[in-house]
Amino acid sequence: MTEDRHFDSGKVNSVASLCNKTILVTRPREQAGELVREIEKRGGRPVVFPTIRILEPESWAECDGAIEKIGDYAGIVFTSVNGAGKFLDRCTQKGAGISSLQKAAMFAVGEKTRQELERRGLPVRHVPERFTARSLSEHFTTSTVKGKRFLCPRGNLGREELADALRDRGALVDSVTVYITAAAEVADAEAVAQQLANGEIDIVTFASPSAARQFAQLIPPGTLAQYRHRARIAVIGPTTEKAVIELGFPADIVAKESTAKGIVDAIEKFFC
Repeated sequence: MTEDRHFDSGKVNSVASLCNKTILVTRPREQAGELVREIEKRGGRPVVFPTIRILEPESWAECDGAIEKIGDYAGIVFTSVNGAGKFLDRCTQKGAGISSLQKAAMFAVGEKTRQELERRGLPVRHVPERFTARSLSEHFTTSTVKGKRFLCPRGNLGREELADALRDRGALVDSVTVYITAAAEVADAEAVAQQLANGEIDIVTFASPSAARQFAQLIPPGTLAQYRHRARIAVIGPTTEKAVIELGFPADIVAKESTAKGIVDAIEKFFC
């Protein structure tokens, strides 16, 4: 087994294979497809074990209120592809077309979020090099945001770090919930725990802090730490890495690019 090393997903110099590597995918089932395809393309065997699911909020009242005054916003800040997709879907349902959003500058954390916005006809003003809310907050200065109104569509578990940073710089910020992250209905947690114990899983992947936290609720405490010589942990970026470490798990592999391809590139490099 490869010695315990910590890699990021720098360029892979050769076509490497994940042949015979079994990789646990903890993303919501409807969002796991791209990661599954990347794993299979490199010869790996994905096992889909969704630990969370994405639901609509209990009430759309706050979001609908923001949509009604959409022309007041100087900028709309999206910290996840779920936030972008759910908000834009709601705009469509409420009759707010793309043209009504184009007055506002769009800001995105992450390449997938940018792609979702641009796919819908909304150019993105800025994406930070590191796909974190903190990195995006560094783009804003008091002189550029003071007195202006910003909208932050988010999930119920999303941190207020970016919204607070804007407020600290004098911006007026409306933070509205557009989706709920809930525990998945999982029936095979015991089977996965047994696979880990048997050394049948080589890598466990986490693409969000909430997926990691829910995994810790489903799998007996200490299971990953106990079998870390058999199963490595791969995370999609620094925010998820921090959450994993706080849970007491090792973070062996951290993607430099926070995408499905980025995390599989990092796994591939780790085993080269």
